[in-house]
Amino acid sequence: MSSNTKEFWAWFLTEPATWAVPGDDFDEEELMPLYDKLEEHFPELTPNVSWQPDEHWEIEFCAKLNPSMAPLIRKIVAEAPALESWRFVAFGPPLGFSPLYVAHLGLLWEQMPVDEILVERRPHGPTVALTVYLPDYDDSLREGFDTAVRLLLEAGMGEAWLLEQLGDLQLADRSEAPEPAIVISELGSTD
Repeated sequence: MSSNTKEFWAWFLTEPATWAVPGDDFDEEELMPLYDKLEEHFPELTPNVSWQPDEHWEIEFCAKLNPSMAPLIRKIVAEAPALESWRFVAFGPPLGFSPLYVAHLGLLWEQMPVDEILVERRPHGPTVALTVYLPDYDDSLREGFDTAVRLLLEAGMGEAWLLEQLGDLQLADRSEAPEPAIVISELGSTD
């Protein structure tokens, strides 16, 4: 893991693409050195470069579901230079709970059946502990189910919540859900 953020930002300020103004005649290919350097410096993260036409460029740093990367992401963004045409964002925002493609994880579903997934909050000190009850849960596929649920929570609650607020995650079959369990999409309204 590279944590030399000062070296990265020093390079960033010398890169011609840094000084391009959104809305100008700017070729996206000119951003490739930024993508490459981001990947080279921070391979354990998922940096995403985007822009709002005629407004600003943006780099969003994400942690690939790895909570140990949260301090590095916060450090990167804290040490970012103040530039008029750029915004630097730590963590992906909450996008809401919606069916999520998970066929690549070897599960029974092509998309997560969000309306059929129940969740129960459990006491866990300063963080949140959840038991997630999934239809057709199979413990032999636990790793795939765990990844799918974490991706769903990241989308629904936001990456910072997943990395810094979720303390414990248990999985079980929906048939085991107790009466107070709620549909996972209602989770945001209880926080």
